[in-house]
Amino acid sequence: MITLLPFYREITDYDKEPIWVHNLKGFNYPLMLSQLYDTYARISIDKHTLPMKDIKFLVNTDEKTKFNTKFERVDILEDDDGNEYKKVIKRTFRNDVSDLSLIESKVVAETNAVNKVKGKLILCGVDHIIRRDVHLLFEIEKDFDIAVSVRKQKKVNNAIVLVNDRKPDLVKKFFQKRKKLYYEIKSKKDTGHKNWEWYGDQLVYDELFKEFRGPDKKYVLGKHKYNIDKINELTILIYPYGSEYVGTPDAFHYYRHAIIYDFKGQERKRHIQKGFHNLFGNTEIQPYFI
Repeated sequence: MITLLPFYREITDYDKEPIWVHNLKGFNYPLMLSQLYDTYARISIDKHTLPMKDIKFLVNTDEKTKFNTKFERVDILEDDDGNEYKKVIKRTFRNDVSDLSLIESKVVAETNAVNKVKGKLILCGVDHIIRRDVHLLFEIEKDFDIAVSVRKQKKVNNAIVLVNDRKPDLVKKFFQKRKKLYYEIKSKKDTGHKNWEWYGDQLVYDELFKEFRGPDKKYVLGKHKYNIDKINELTILIYPYGSEYVGTPDAFHYYRHAIIYDFKGQERKRHIQKGFHNLFGNTEIQPYFI
C-alpha cells in the first residue's frame, strides 16, 4: 500500500508567519488540493496509463481546516434489502497543530503520519500534478528507506519525500530525530540559516545529510548509509530535482517524463491551472517560461 500524504492547512493567523508568506494569500490552495486529487484519481482509473492500484490519498492537516466533500463526507446508501446505512468518506489525517506556525506544523504532522500511517508514504505539498503511476517512484531505485531530492546537488528540496516500508521502526526514529533537531535549531537566537522560518522543514534535512556531500560541498547522488544509532542504519537515496521523479514545468528543472510536476514558487503557481487543464485535455505540458 502506498499513501499519498499532501500537507495542507489554512493559515488563520498571518502574524505567526514570515512577512513574505502574506504574498500567498492570493493563491487558491483548496483548488490546488482538489486538482491534485483529481490528477491522482484520473491516473488511477485512466486505461491509457498504468493503473495505480493500492493507493490511498490522505490530506495531512490540522484539526480546524475545512474541506469539500471530496475529502470528508457521509453518504447515505441502501443495501440490497432497502435498508439505509452510512458510508463515511474520510481522506484526511488530522493533527493537533492549529496553534503552530505553518512550517512547524508541517514538521510535526509529517512526524505523526510516519508514526501512524502504515506502508509506503509520499510526503508532499498540494502544488503538484501527478502525471504517471506513483508506484514508479519506488521502482526506479529500490532498496532504500527514505528518498529526498536535491537542487543542483546544493540543497535538499523536500517537495516529494519518499518513505519506504522496509524498516518502519527505524524510519520513525529518523523522523523523531528530524523533529527534535528542528526544535533545537528553532530555539536558537541565531539559527545560522537565512529564512529558517519558511525553509526550516527542508533545511533540517541538509543538517542531517551533510555527510553525504563531497569535497566540493555538493551532494553525491545515489544511496548512502545513515546511522540511526550505534547498531542500526537506514539507506538514504539522494536523487536530482528535475528528473524522472519530480520536476518543474519550466526550463530550470524541467523533465518531460517526470512522474510528478512541482509548481514551486509564486510564479509557477500562477500556471498550475493551465497545467491541470493541459493534462486533462490530453495535451503535453510544455515549459511555461524559459
